[in-house]
Amino acid sequence: ASLARELVERTKIAKALKSATAEQTATRALLDGDAAARFDQLFAEVTAAQKKKDHPAVARHAAELYKLLVSSCDAGALVVPMEVNLLDYAGFRTNALLKAPAPDWPALAATAAEAAANWSKIRARVTDKKLQLGMDQAQAALAAATAKHDAAATAVAAKQDLDLVDDLEGHFAKK
Repeated sequence: ASLARELVERTKIAKALKSATAEQTATRALLDGDAAARFDQLFAEVTAAQKKKDHPAVARHAAELYKLLVSSCDAGALVVPMEVNLLDYAGFRTNALLKAPAPDWPALAATAAEAAANWSKIRARVTDKKLQLGMDQAQAALAAATAKHDAAATAVAAKQDLDLVDDLEGHFAKK
């Protein structure tokens, strides 16, 4: 069963990279000088990691590429606050870091702290108290799990974060 999951994951990665490569030029054109140069670097790292079949590295570099693209958006023009997408990034990065043979706990703790900071920036704007409480709990769980170096609990907290980000997107989109 784990071999089947790995094959499915490899196929998904290959398809996603093929799609991203097709859009690479158009996406890069949306970025300014420094961001475009960083985009080129990260895209090359994703591609190189894929050629080596280093899926944890593909995931880490892809998460950083996502963060770059999100951070390059005009925050004032967004319906869904940038911080919501940065919470998504935190979940992606956490999952990527957990795929490594030996998790980088300082990086995981820094990601949890970054997620908490982004959540604190938008928390007061979330009027759905159940959603607010859920994200509070997810952030606390992520911080606690990374502090304990508990990979299983960190993965659960990251999934909770990602699930709630979907709810946050819907919350802000309907305002």
